[in-house]
Amino acid sequence: MGLKDAIALEGPHGAFIATLKRHFLAIFKPGICLYPDQGWKLSSTADNSWMSKICLSQYVARSVLGIDFGQEQAAHDQAHMDWQIFGSTFNACSDQFSSGKAMASLYYPRIVTNILWLTE
Repeated sequence: MGLKDAIALEGPHGAFIATLKRHFLAIFKPGICLYPDQGWKLSSTADNSWMSKICLSQYVARSVLGIDFGQEQAAHDQAHMDWQIFGSTFNACSDQFSSGKAMASLYYPRIVTNILWLTE
């Protein structure tokens, strides 16, 4: 929506944005919220991830929180691509994964959130 001032650290929600960024940086680590293949794990306590939520979270991390993943981004993207190509081989498309293997939400409509990858 173009409301850059609303998400600026000096803006009206700056404390909230700073808290979100601090939390993200604290948990975005192997064994906590990163799988060994560098795929995103959306919960440190559950082995369950949704591709649509990963796409949205990546977009927010980069566009709202200003996090630059640098060279690591390629490894994250490769893991998520592999989940769809190899982990979902018999399903063609899945939204819900467990350790990179499709488990449910086959052809689920919210998978269209992946369009956010094309904005980068």
